[in-house]
Amino acid sequence: MQRGATRLLPQAKTVGSRAAQLLPRAQRLLPNAKRLARPVRRALPRAGRWARNTVRSAPRSLLIAAPFVLLIAIWIAHSVPSRHRHPAELALTAPTAAHTSAAPAAVHVGSAPSEPAPVSATVLTPTATVTPPTAPAQADDAELRLAVAQGLPAMAALAAKYAADPQVLLALASAEAQAQRYDSAVASIERALDAAPSAAQNGKLMGILWRAAQSSAAEESFACMRRLGARGSDIEFDLATTAGVRESVRERAKTELSNNLALDASADTRAATALLLAPDCVSRKALLPRAERDGGKRTLAMLERFSSGAGCSSSSDGACNACLLGSAALAQAISKISAGTKP
Repeated sequence: MQRGATRLLPQAKTVGSRAAQLLPRAQRLLPNAKRLARPVRRALPRAGRWARNTVRSAPRSLLIAAPFVLLIAIWIAHSVPSRHRHPAELALTAPTAAHTSAAPAAVHVGSAPSEPAPVSATVLTPTATVTPPTAPAQADDAELRLAVAQGLPAMAALAAKYAADPQVLLALASAEAQAQRYDSAVASIERALDAAPSAAQNGKLMGILWRAAQSSAAEESFACMRRLGARGSDIEFDLATTAGVRESVRERAKTELSNNLALDASADTRAATALLLAPDCVSRKALLPRAERDGGKRTLAMLERFSSGAGCSSSSDGACNACLLGSAALAQAISKISAGTKP
């Protein structure tokens, strides 16, 4: 007997330790069991009243329904422990579930506030290949000289090939002016200025427009002179003051100087134009200090004409500059301008 007790003692200790472990869990489940028992207690009086009414009214039906009522009661009895066990299982497995989901939760919490990294602008922006503008094709010197030697048809063909080459277009304008095709010559100059505004500095333009202004292409020529700025005003002044130019062309040039004198016209051209457009001798005499200060070749030519009694607007007005004859101020202006003017 003592040996049997000795063998059972370890088992009893195991059972005791197991009971000690389960006791706290049972204590935690007890409130849940009490809460689940309350609905059963509330339902028992209703069931009793229903049973008494049923027995009184229909004993046979009670006998028939009794097995079903018994089965329901057994099901309720079994459901109470299972509901007790279900929270217990949740309580036992909760720590394990918490441990298994800790790492993903940490990752989720850590990554939730962060936004996805923006895609680099170099990836989103399409890379466009920037092609540098190609320079317009230009004729070489040998090709240009050959066309000039062959005449106007060859120049026209070369200009069609190199439509944006200002040198070719100016050479074509010169050939057209020689053929007295001034309308075409002015049009070629316009094309040259469109291709390269710097072509306005080419001296060939002045000679071509000078001749074109005295032809049937006068209006086109004066319109083109406005595009030349200071050089255009120089051409207009020379047209207005050069002997041999038709009176109508000279008056047209004066009108252009009066209305459209270039903003960048030289001080000499401005002073000479003021003397040219002055209405009378007194006005011209008042302009002598300005002429002395700003004058150049064109102003000097005007003053020398005044000193000789010329420079009147018409041949009938021979005494238009009488107030300047023998004027010391006029002589001083001429002397000073002559000293500072290059020969």
